[in-house]
Amino acid sequence: MNSQLNTERLLLRVPEVADCLSVSRALAYRWVRDSVLPTVRVGGSTRVPKDALLRWVQANTLNQPVAE
Repeated sequence: MNSQLNTERLLLRVPEVADCLSVSRALAYRWVRDSVLPTVRVGGSTRVPKDALLRWVQANTLNQPVAE
């Protein structure tokens, strides 16, 4: 096992997710409640895994055709 731990956070709080996605906190909490966003439970808290959020954004990005 690596003796130095990576200090980058793996889990985000819902308000942090809202900031990252430029949406309201209310919308981010609604997406969590409705299981739109991937989540994990840590004790009594809900967190969004950073890698899963990045995959969710990629999967939900609309590819616009390039104008010629």
